[in-house]
Amino acid sequence: VADGVGGLSGGRVAAEMAVEVIQDRLQQGSDVVSAVEAANESIHFHGQENAEWSAMATTVNVLCFSGEVLEIAHVGDSRTYRVTEDGLEQLTIDHNIENFLRLGWVSEDQIDETAPKSALMRALGLLPKVEVDRIRREVQPGDLFLTASDGLFGMIDDQTITNLLN
Repeated sequence: VADGVGGLSGGRVAAEMAVEVIQDRLQQGSDVVSAVEAANESIHFHGQENAEWSAMATTVNVLCFSGEVLEIAHVGDSRTYRVTEDGLEQLTIDHNIENFLRLGWVSEDQIDETAPKSALMRALGLLPKVEVDRIRREVQPGDLFLTASDGLFGMIDDQTITNLLN
């Protein structure tokens, strides 16, 4: 899932570029994190070369299954959940100001006080290099996985998501 960052010019273009570059790199044998890093570089470079898309950015979650292992490459605030008989488990963390403050990754004095707490701290295309979260989980029989943009989880709560998937 790639979700162009709302309000920034070129978000749709950035999301499309991310999907294209990541698919291409995976087909060439790159690992999932390298594929996402390549997409970031491509989006950032494209944004620097085209004034109309100077702030293009996107979130991304890439899921790769290999046997009984799931590997996720994650940047931004799109989410991946695992639904088991025990309920809904959020596997990714939103890369926004609120979570970076809560986890102590940044301090209040490092943040613009006028910025909304939901503002992204990480997204593809914002900077020449991006830190990609790499998450590995063992897949159990009966596990369901859901990857969604903030357009879903911003509208309905976790219990509703669980009910819909069961």
